[in-house]
Amino acid sequence: MENNINGNYMKTDVVIIGAGPAGLRCAARTAELGFKTIVLERRSGTDEVNPIIVGAARIDNLLLQERLELTDDAIYFPGSDFSLNRREAEITAPNQGLVHWAGNGSIFGATFQTPFFIHLNVKYWLKKLYEKAVEAGAVVLFGYEGTKLIRKNGKICGLSARSHEEENIEISARYIVAADGACSRISRQGPFSRTPFPEATGVHNIGCIFQGAKNSEVENGSNYIKGAKNFYWGSYYCGSRNSFAAVTPMGDDIMHVGVYAPEGKTGWTLPLPEQLDFWIKYLKEKSSLRKVFGDAKPIKKCGAYLPYLNPIEEPFTNDMGSIGDAAMLVEMVYAGAMQSGWRAGDVVGEILKNGSSGPALADYMQWWKPVCRKKIGLVKFMVMLSTLDNDDYGQLFDIMGCAKDLDPHRTGLEETMKTGVKKLLEYPYKNRLSPQLQAFVRMAGNR
Repeated sequence: MENNINGNYMKTDVVIIGAGPAGLRCAARTAELGFKTIVLERRSGTDEVNPIIVGAARIDNLLLQERLELTDDAIYFPGSDFSLNRREAEITAPNQGLVHWAGNGSIFGATFQTPFFIHLNVKYWLKKLYEKAVEAGAVVLFGYEGTKLIRKNGKICGLSARSHEEENIEISARYIVAADGACSRISRQGPFSRTPFPEATGVHNIGCIFQGAKNSEVENGSNYIKGAKNFYWGSYYCGSRNSFAAVTPMGDDIMHVGVYAPEGKTGWTLPLPEQLDFWIKYLKEKSSLRKVFGDAKPIKKCGAYLPYLNPIEEPFTNDMGSIGDAAMLVEMVYAGAMQSGWRAGDVVGEILKNGSSGPALADYMQWWKPVCRKKIGLVKFMVMLSTLDNDDYGQLFDIMGCAKDLDPHRTGLEETMKTGVKKLLEYPYKNRLSPQLQAFVRMAGNR
């Protein structure tokens, strides 16, 4: 299963742009199915990725749990013998792979579960995925970036690429897969339509990890939940309009505070570093977490900009696919990208073998469509929240049935989505809603 490589020209069955979790998982699968596969990656190697905490992700898909070998009582990297120190992992990211823990809680009388949270050591994980792809027969070319799709008679038939040394190559391929992230140049050249997000273009986030927190010192009546993100909406109670904070307690004394502000029509009222300082001051002095913060000291700050990236709801044609973050910032971070890649490998194999898609694509879309709907609804809901004033918030929480003594200043995002959107859409007296809530109901009802 050797690829035809001749100077600046290559010929293969599948070329994948991006050696991230989606691209490498897809490459391993297409190579495993017997198709010649080349992967292009602009980085010089998997070790260029920093081993950072990339986020806590809810894993409630049973099939994915099985693939990752997650269990209720084990903390380990799948397929390895390495034991992980939970506390060390929570502070600096796990040394050998992933960590998860179980938890549950109740908000506004509705019970929700957070059964699996994971933190990934990205460098270690990508190395393992790379080894699996190469073992299956894929060729990974580091230091090459896809630049332009090649079309002949209206059909995509290849790709131009350039190395770090400005060497240009041309790859002829039966199928192209864009897996090079949220800013994918190749995906945007493809034959895909994206669902527009006219209200906002992305979200800025900045965070700080504290050590020395007293996570057991929570005031009576608070719904503060360990092992979960606790959300505080901005303009409802502290005046920082168009931003919100998420507080995540980890273990006994580690606390992460993240601040999120949408970009676009909503904008924000303070520079993001000032918003972080503002929120920390508020949480320390005025929220139910005063005792929790105590004398906790900041030990690390981090931040990023996440484009909302209009999702591609139909990510496959007969000659090209777009997967992982290239199609949409997937909800489950690297775990979602890996699932996207593995399923995509089956879709590509099916198209190359039969000339058209079939059961594999149907299986992919059964997974993908709910992910898209959830992401679209989440973005619209977050944008709507950032435009509310105090009266709007009061009406929203009344419709949600929030008990007044349960501190409605914060709520789990997942529960807000499920409860808030559902009850708003079912609310029988829509003409009594504020103009902002009416606008959201019209927008959400069109999906």
